[in-house]
Amino acid sequence: MQIEPSMAFQFGLPILLVREKGTDTSNGIWQGGVSPLNIFVEWDSDNQSIEQFFSSVQWREVLANWAAEVRANYYIRTEPSFGIPT
Repeated sequence: MQIEPSMAFQFGLPILLVREKGTDTSNGIWQGGVSPLNIFVEWDSDNQSIEQFFSSVQWREVLANWAAEVRANYYIRTEPSFGIPT
C-alpha cells in the first residue's frame, strides 16, 4: 500500500493522502514527513458520508493546494536551463 507514496517521495513529488479518522497513525507514511511534499486530510466517516466529504470545502481546499504543489514541481523539473553561452 505504501509503495507508490514512497516512490513519489523518492522523486520529490507532492503526495496527497486521505485517510479515515481513527485509523492507525503510528507508523509508515502517516507519521508525517517533509512538508509540503506530504499533504494529509482526514475523513470523519462517523459524521460525514463519502459524498459529503468529496463535496466539502475542506477537500476542495486540500486538493487545490496539492494541485498547486504538483504544478510547481512540474514547472521546476521541465523549466529550461538558461546558461550563459561560452
